Amino acid sequence: MEKGVLILSLGSDLYGRYAFNLAMSIKHTSPGVHITVVHSNNLFRLTSKQLEVFDNMIECPGEYSMEGNKQCYINA
Repeated sequence: MEKGVLILSLGSDLYGRYAFNLAMSIKHTSPGVHITVVHSNNLFRLTSKQLEVFDNMIECPGEYSMEGNKQCYINA
């Protein structure tokens, strides 16, 4: 069985940077762990080289983070 980490990076562009920093720490301490990031288009400020730290990237559908007409990322 493979081990992995799921990182949610929804909302602010800063969360994309935080997800990258967390992924780098995980890769440094546990090199064999796969990292999947669920994002809301906030990873685009990262370079293509930085995005390589993630093994999988999944864009969170908008309906998963909406409550009525408001963004509510905790719902995801």
